[in-house]
Amino acid sequence: QFKRQNKDYEKTKARIMEIANYVDKFYRALNIRVPLIGLEVWTDRDQCIITEEPNATLWSFLQWRQKLKSRKKHDNAQLLTGVIFKGTTIGMAPLEGMCSLENSGGINVDHSELSIGAAATMAHEIGHNFGMSHDHDGCCVEATAEQGGCVMAAATGKRDLDSYFQKGGGMCLYNMPNMKDLVGGKKCGNGFVEDGEECDCGEPDECTNDCCNANNCTLKEEAQCAHGVCCEGCKVRHTHTHSRTHKLMCRQRGVGGSSPRLQ
Repeated sequence: QFKRQNKDYEKTKARIMEIANYVDKFYRALNIRVPLIGLEVWTDRDQCIITEEPNATLWSFLQWRQKLKSRKKHDNAQLLTGVIFKGTTIGMAPLEGMCSLENSGGINVDHSELSIGAAATMAHEIGHNFGMSHDHDGCCVEATAEQGGCVMAAATGKRDLDSYFQKGGGMCLYNMPNMKDLVGGKKCGNGFVEDGEECDCGEPDECTNDCCNANNCTLKEEAQCAHGVCCEGCKVRHTHTHSRTHKLMCRQRGVGGSSPRLQ
C-alpha cells in the first residue's frame, strides 16, 4: 500500500483513515462502531509475508497480529495491501474469527480508485469475522462494482450476526476503547463522547439525537443527557426499583452507549 501511494507516508495514512471512516459508517447501520485505534504503515519492509497467494498472506498476517496483540490492545486487525491476489480474490478472513487471538483479522486489496471500494471489501471481511456468510439475494449496503460491490447480504447477514452474538461471540467488543487512542485525535462529530464533550451524535448532517447539539457536542438547553440506557427523553431516568445492580448500571453507563465497539 505504501508503494501504491508512491511511498508517501502522509498520503498512505490519509487513505487508510478515509477507508476506516467508511467502514465505521457501514457498521453504524448495525449498531456497531468501528473506531480506528491503531495504524501502521510499513515503510521499510513488510512485517509479514504478502504475496499473490491470498491464503498464505492471510495466515502470515494473522500470525503477525498475534505478536501485535502483546504490544497494542485491540479487537481486530485488517491488512490493506496494494498487491493483487491471484484470481478474483480481493479479500479474505476467517469465519467467526472476531475476538479470537488466532483469527480476528483479515486481508484486503486496495483495488479501487475510490476509497469506498476498499472500505466495502474491508467491511465485507469484517462481516466474515462476525460469522456473516455470502448471499447474493440482497445487500445491506449497495455499491457499484467499481466501489467494491455488495458489502454483505441483508437477510442472512443480519441473521448470522444476531446468531453470532447470541452464541456468546464478540464479547471483546463490549468495552469502551481509550478515546486517547483514536487515530486522528479528538474530534466533535466522530460519534464518541470524549473529554470536554457532553455528547456526540456524529456530524450535523447525520445526527438524529434530539438532545445533542451536533455543531459543538454540547447538550441542548434543559437536556440532562443524550446517550445511554438510563437516558430517556433527554432526562436521566430515575428508577424506583430496589435493585442495586440496576442503579449501579445506570450510574456507570449514564452517558455511555450500549453498542458493541470494534477496536
